[in-house]
Amino acid sequence: MRFLKPAALFAIHAVAPFEIPWAVSAVAKIIDAYSSRATFEAPHTSKDFHDVVRRACQLVKAHKESGSLEKFFVRLLKYNLPADINDNVFKFLIEDAHPYEARLNLAHFSKHTKNPLLAERAMDAILKLEADNNLGNAASIDCLGKVLVLNDTLAIKKKALEKLCAIGSKEAYRQAIDGIQAISNSKAQEYLINSIVQSQADDKLSLLLKCQSQGIVVSTPSKRKVFAAFCELSKIPDDADTNVKASARKAAEAAAKMFYETKDGKYLNMGDLAQVLLGVSQRNLSPASMKPLFAAVSNPEKGLRAFVEAEFSEARLQGKTPAITTPDLRVVFGKIDAENAEKGCETPLKKIYIGLCSAAVRVRATSRDYATAFDLDK
Repeated sequence: MRFLKPAALFAIHAVAPFEIPWAVSAVAKIIDAYSSRATFEAPHTSKDFHDVVRRACQLVKAHKESGSLEKFFVRLLKYNLPADINDNVFKFLIEDAHPYEARLNLAHFSKHTKNPLLAERAMDAILKLEADNNLGNAASIDCLGKVLVLNDTLAIKKKALEKLCAIGSKEAYRQAIDGIQAISNSKAQEYLINSIVQSQADDKLSLLLKCQSQGIVVSTPSKRKVFAAFCELSKIPDDADTNVKASARKAAEAAAKMFYETKDGKYLNMGDLAQVLLGVSQRNLSPASMKPLFAAVSNPEKGLRAFVEAEFSEARLQGKTPAITTPDLRVVFGKIDAENAEKGCETPLKKIYIGLCSAAVRVRATSRDYATAFDLDK
């Protein structure tokens, strides 16, 4: 098999000098043919193949046309090549290649390779090409989103997710949210949500709402973080304009909806989120800025009435264990009201809650007395 090396070198030297489009493609086909025929069990066989690849790289670099060279060099990454050759491939693609063609070919490689190290280098190369040439990062975001969905290797998917979160723009997060279902891993979902919560992305509220609509706010830590973020986004600064106020009210409504979410008559989140609500309130130095949130959470039509009615069901009135286990909102709301009053902004959360409780007790008790008086309960 030693004849393959001289034969390949002869063929490459014969076609590489021609400054015509098919020359680079012909060199690539020669290397493919060499790779398919050689057996790399013996050390010298691998060395021979690598020597041929190195020589081919030197010769084709003389070509100037765009497209063929970028495709040729990225194509080399599929072989199990030494580090120095891979280093030269990426060096050429970043420093000398045409940025558009290099990005295009690297993106295609990233979507399909199973090599995590080379996939990460390819994705990083795309980001560097865009940064060095002031091209923005739209192509990088698109590539990373497709890698997240299309690549079959979990380690590569996770790297794509990390890089999207590192970019941190609204569009990068949208791509990450759209593709996160391709990683059936709760830790990855928590990573994404945590990154969004801590980011400075534009319109963070819409991103978190999108996370909810995609069904990825599942774990208790994620729910706590998203709810706390809704609470923070509901604050209205003194100098807020109309758009800011509208967004704050939307965040407050989202927080209330999450707070009172039920399934099969049970409140799914309240046990955890009541303490989060209390903690957010305690940390906030300006209660007036949180009035939209307090109003939404204590609005009877946004869940509080249904909660009170469930708490004062027939089972509760008859001394039986209620079907739901929830915190004592009288205590939670009372603490919030007391601390708000100390900070100079009184709120009526507890008062509203007690008023609803009293009405519920009265209606239930009256109905029972009426049924007893007329023997309707027999």
